[in-house]
Amino acid sequence: MNILKLFAASTLVTALQVHAQPAACPDEALLEQLLSFGDLFLGEIHGTVETPKLVQCLVERALQNPGEPVIVSVEQSELARDAGSPIWKHDDSGREDGRSSEAMFALVMDLVDKEREGLIKLHFQHGGLSRPSAEAIGLELKDLSERGLVIALAGGAHSMKNVPAGSPLAVLQEGPHVGPNFTHINIGTAGGGSFWACVPIAENTEPQCGVRQTAPRSATAGALVPDATTGHDYVLYLERFTASPPMNRTSQ
Repeated sequence: MNILKLFAASTLVTALQVHAQPAACPDEALLEQLLSFGDLFLGEIHGTVETPKLVQCLVERALQNPGEPVIVSVEQSELARDAGSPIWKHDDSGREDGRSSEAMFALVMDLVDKEREGLIKLHFQHGGLSRPSAEAIGLELKDLSERGLVIALAGGAHSMKNVPAGSPLAVLQEGPHVGPNFTHINIGTAGGGSFWACVPIAENTEPQCGVRQTAPRSATAGALVPDATTGHDYVLYLERFTASPPMNRTSQ
């Protein structure tokens, strides 16, 4: 199921408060399997607890293996380095898609600390105030792949390796430009669950913000399977998604 169909099939639910339990790292054997591919381009549904935690676990595991420098790329602006940045302030404007979630904030602040300690190189895909084109971002990631082990995270609409001809998502695609070193992995859920987003619940309607539900899949938690539907090399099925609300919610 592609990401647009996933949004269309999701149900908006009331969520005045979301108190997610901290996610645990996947099994070490799975982390090693993922890292054995080399450079990773992970595609996510924004607004979950589990995917930012997966990235953190991959980074920490990669740092245990001496070798190439570790480079982590996130779908954010350089402004996200600052914990007080407006990026981390939610205003229910309809622009919130989960990238400024509490879980993403925790990941980025951890990565900033690791970069300060000289452990990793941190890359922000959106640069400064203006977002580069998808091709420009992809070419930046391609260049980074020549300098170290890259773990890149973006929305599943950006990380596809192959885009169907005529797809309206083509202009969003960074994946086709990153070069052959990357393995493209879509992060899914076996058990269903929830995520936070501001998206229209019907065609030609204003975005509505809140927790959305996603259905279980016919898959085994922890399974990494070849991807035949979303344009990636593989789909990794985590056990369950848990919604992570935005930082500094002003109307919740």
